[in-house]
Amino acid sequence: GWWNSAYGMSKLGLSTYGRLLSRDQDRVVSKNIFVGSYCPGFVATDMTAAYGKNIPLGPDDGARGMVMLANPDTLDKYESGKF
Repeated sequence: GWWNSAYGMSKLGLSTYGRLLSRDQDRVVSKNIFVGSYCPGFVATDMTAAYGKNIPLGPDDGARGMVMLANPDTLDKYESGKF
């Protein structure tokens, strides 16, 4: 499971850091900065190459969510600091 792998723990750490960062009154909240965390899912990368063609998403699919979070017109749909 994710809890006994460096990869899983690093994702947990980054998600937690995003939540903490989004609450920083002086550097983030007061400047109305949006902090987003995103997991693209099981995407074809060098890390997943051993799975061959059994991977449902390509890099473009994985990037689509990041573009969505970066769009200033949609920021009111998402809560800062949430995964």
